[in-house]
Amino acid sequence: MSFPRAQPEVSRVLTTARVEVGPDEEKYLRLVADQAEEFGARGFHLWVFRCRDEAGVFLEFREGRGPTPGWMDERLDTIRQRDRELRAMVRYTGESTIWDEVALDRSREG
Repeated sequence: MSFPRAQPEVSRVLTTARVEVGPDEEKYLRLVADQAEEFGARGFHLWVFRCRDEAGVFLEFREGRGPTPGWMDERLDTIRQRDRELRAMVRYTGESTIWDEVALDRSREG
């Protein structure tokens, strides 16, 4: 079964990452809050969810317009600098996964 993709000029991209934070959880949350503010100013979104069952484990969700997430733009120095700071203090486990928006068309129902 195939699903139609959203139009490239308006498609959204969601990147997910699992994060393990060491003892300085408050610093991580401050940095990621600053990052979320930078994202918002540029039309991106950043959400963080805490794992109920594992202390210091979070999921980060970054949303932007595709086909390439805008926060990967090398010209966005403040975002890139905060990413380096975050990566120096936490462990991103597994691969970061990029998800493309799927346009849902109810007229396809049989």
